[in-house]
Amino acid sequence: MNEDLVLSVVTICISVLALGSSLFCLLINRINVSSEYRNKILDWYGKCISIIMRLKHASLDSREKNVLLGELSGLIEYGRFFFPNIKKNDGFGEKKPAAYQGYRSHVLEHLVRYYDLFNAPGDDKPEKAREIQMKFTSAVYDYLKPWKFIRRLDFVLRESYRNDYPIEGEEKNVL
Repeated sequence: MNEDLVLSVVTICISVLALGSSLFCLLINRINVSSEYRNKILDWYGKCISIIMRLKHASLDSREKNVLLGELSGLIEYGRFFFPNIKKNDGFGEKKPAAYQGYRSHVLEHLVRYYDLFNAPGDDKPEKAREIQMKFTSAVYDYLKPWKFIRRLDFVLRESYRNDYPIEGEEKNVL
């Protein structure tokens, strides 16, 4: 009977370890999928912000400006797959094609405002451009929640990716 008890305890321990391992693998898989999606959004964001900064800071002739506005327009369309329109069941835009029904995501709304600003005549754009650019960056930042992602990585990897930026309420890591 003593052997049966030992065998039962060993079996339970192995089962608990297997369950823990499975849960950990599931968490790692979720982080991998999340990372891939985040990276696609960050790549898209990088292309958008590059165009935004070139429009804002470069002296462009009308042909160069039109090329950049065309690229920004394409990125706005591509962004619809990350930030689809919001349907409020009020019928807004229901006669439009599926991707355009409802209300535009606030992330894309900032890009459209930027496009409209630089597509309009006039040279008094820098301050308004900066305001829109900051709102766009903040909207993507709020969507991706980098601190939440870093905390999840910290938990899984048991390392700090925070460098010199402590999370509120935590002490700064000192090596």
